[in-house]
Parts: sequence; C-alpha cells; structure tokens
Amino acid sequence: MKIKTICNIIVTILISSGFIPTVAGVTSTPKYDGTIGVVTVAFDHGFKDQYQPMLYMKNNNMSGTVWVVTNRSTTIHPNFIPWNQLQSVYDMGFEMASHSRTHIPEGSGLSNNTLYSEIYGSKLDLQNQRFRVCGFVPPGNHVNATVISIIKNFYNYSAEKGNQNTIDYIAQSANQNGIPFVNASGVSDINPTPSSALQNFTAVKSAIDYATQTRSYLVIHFHDIVNTTSNAVLQYPSTFSLFQQTIDYLKSKSDSGLLRVETTSQALGFGLQCELAYKTSTTSLTINSISNVPWGNPVTITGRLTNSTGIGIANETISFNGTGTTNLSQAVTNGTGFFLSSGKAPNTVVSGWKVQAHFAGDSKYLNSDSTTNSYSTLTHPTVLALSIQPVTVSSGGAYKVTGALKDQVTGTLLASKTISFKGMSPIVISNAATNTSGIYVVSGLVAPNNPGAYKIQSKFAGDSLYSGSTSQVKTLTVS
Repeated sequence: MKIKTICNIIVTILISSGFIPTVAGVTSTPKYDGTIGVVTVAFDHGFKDQYQPMLYMKNNNMSGTVWVVTNRSTTIHPNFIPWNQLQSVYDMGFEMASHSRTHIPEGSGLSNNTLYSEIYGSKLDLQNQRFRVCGFVPPGNHVNATVISIIKNFYNYSAEKGNQNTIDYIAQSANQNGIPFVNASGVSDINPTPSSALQNFTAVKSAIDYATQTRSYLVIHFHDIVNTTSNAVLQYPSTFSLFQQTIDYLKSKSDSGLLRVETTSQALGFGLQCELAYKTSTTSLTINSISNVPWGNPVTITGRLTNSTGIGIANETISFNGTGTTNLSQAVTNGTGFFLSSGKAPNTVVSGWKVQAHFAGDSKYLNSDSTTNSYSTLTHPTVLALSIQPVTVSSGGAYKVTGALKDQVTGTLLASKTISFKGMSPIVISNAATNTSGIYVVSGLVAPNNPGAYKIQSKFAGDSLYSGSTSQVKTLTVS
C-alpha cells in the first residue's frame, strides 16, 4: 500500500447487526471515543524483517495490526513472514487484517470472480489459519462500487481515502457511530522520497504529539524494517533504530496515561470479535521426561504450552504440584511456548517422585494440565582415601592407617561414617569412624613379625544417602 495514498485515512465501520456474536464474561479494550489519543502501529504486508520489531513491541506490552497479503508464496514476494510466525504474534495480541491475496489494484477493471478471490478469499485464507478477521486494507486504496460492496458484505471495517465515491462517504453513519478520522502516515527514513510521510523521528514524534494534544486517532505504518541505512531495493524501508525510537516514545506516552496504543479493532470497539481475547481457545500442556538426579541436586522440569493448532503460547505462567516439586518455582513460557523450572530435589533417596504441570488459563485460553511424570533421587557417590604411616616398619614395629571419606557430588568430607579394613593375614584392623572433619585414624597397630609386603585396603559400605566405595590398595613393608 503506497504511503502517499494513505494520508488522512478515514476508518469506517461496516458492521451488520449480529455479524459476530458477543463474548460473555470478557472485558473489552476501551474504544476510541475522543477523550484520549489512540495510536495504532501497523505492519504493511507482513514482511520477515518486521518479526523482530513486532517482538520488541510486544516486549513493551503493546501490540499492533498486521496488513496481511495472504498469498505467502515466494513468487508473490520472497520476504513474507511464514504463517507460524504470524500465528505466534497473533497469540501475543496482534491483529491480522486482510490486505488482499496478491496485492493487485482492485479498482482497475478486474472481474467479479477475481475481486471476490482477492477480497473475500483473503479473509477465508486468514480464517483457515484460525485468525479472527474484521478489517480489510485495499492495496493502494484502489476501489470502485463493486469493491466497496464486497468489503461491506464481509468485513467490519476498511481503511479508505477521504474521497467521494469511497466507502467512508457511502457509509454516512460514521459520525453517529463515533468513528474517528484517522491521521495515517507511513514511515521511511532510508533514502526517503517525497511520498514518505514520516522521514525521521522528529516527524514521527510530531505526529504522536499531535494525536496526544488533539485526542485523535493516529495510524503509523511500517514497510520493511532493517538494520542497514542503505537498501534501495526495498520500498519505503525504515531502520530498526527509528522503529525502536517510535515504540519507546509511544510507551512513555502510554505509561504516562496520555494516550493508548491499540490495534485497529480495539480502537473501533471490535476487540472481542477480532482478536484472540476470547476464552474458547483450547490449550495443550506437555512435560518432558525428567532426568534422575542425586538427592539435593537441582532437578530441571521442561515442557511446552501450545494452542489448538500447535503454536506455542508465550508469557503464560506454569505451576507445578506433586511429591517432587517442593522447591520448584513457577515458570513463564517463552516466545515459542517453552518453559523451564529448576529447583532443589528432595534430600532423600526415593524412586518415583511425581511432577505435574498446570496452566490455570486466562481471558484468552482455557486451562490445561500435563500428564504426570516422575524422576528418582539417587545416592551420592563417594571416594575413600587410605594412607599407611609409615609405609615401612621393622618386624613388630608400630604403624597407623588414616584417610578421608568425601562426597563426590558436593566435595564435602563425611562425618560419622563407619570404615572397615581388609588386610593380608595376619593383619587385622578394627572398624573406625570418620570424625567431624571426615577423617578416620586407627593408630597403635603392630606390624607382623615376619618380613614382607602386606596389602591393606579400606572400605565404606554405603548407607541410605551415600554409595559405598573402597580405597586403593596400599602396601605396608615389614623389614
């Protein structure tokens, strides 16, 4: 849609009685009524390079309207966002409005079949992707009486120039319906042309300030949004820096209560009908296999929350219950619906700790629960050291054995653990216990009378928390 042709757009409601049923129990976003300025950020065509800017906008708790050309094939344009990404931003609250199937001018002698395909067919395309669709934006604002009639039959609103014989003049009920005049401007700061309405942030800021001061409704729309300052092959490109400045400024105004940032359907009072703000969408919550862990170690729970078409749902809270969730915190799904929670596993060794994940639902989605998975806590492996002092003694001489028992997971030395010994005959060493520092000592031992090399080994049998271990074999030499 050319920027030059969309200045001073009038958005006209074309709703028939009972066209879309109301949704009970859901609060609507405030409609524009002239008491405060409202701004809609629109994304023309739905290009790939608009996806990250859309996420930036959502991260600032705002959403906009995407004017979607529904034929997403590369023969139409190689730079279109794929459907799954459009669905992900729709799930974040963005509105999808039709911008025709192939972006051909519709007021230039096309057949009725072609017009129905471009105008109504594009709505069917969007609905097949499970979008709720209320708006149509004619490519280049090319319209005639047939185009107007088709739009009026199948859409709630359309964006048209304020010329005679266009839809806003035919629908004379605009004033009684409280339909605002829209100051609509396209943005481009890379090699701007005279048709680029807003060529820098100063111009963007001025338009936003005007909407704020006059309490009017402003639509700012972007084409390609790129990270380079020179890209002559794109039409009306903007830098991400300019987009970021625009969103940051809108956020400052919104946070101050000076204006609202809404989708077109929100501004025109169609929020319940045209967005995912209805509590009828089912969800699926999955939880992945959980790895066994040593007791007291972190256990990690992962999974995903998706809608009825398998698209991940972002920014939703996941809670957990079960015997193995004492130290697990709630998780929040990321941009593709995945979640992760990590917490300390119980301090006992048990097989089959239970974990189930839960999504409580909200105004957009129904609740769902995962299946119950389990994991086990394992004993900590240990390492046992042995030292003979001295290693060489005379017949009947005195020596001692000493060493330490260590938790191999935490590195701590273990107190009050029983250590036994295996010695080559005639050596016999009584059991010992590790002290508070994890050290054991057996002193006052008497070497055999016969000279020779005598093997000695210490052993920890293990208990309910720690696995058993044996030391290396050491040699006592008797001369």
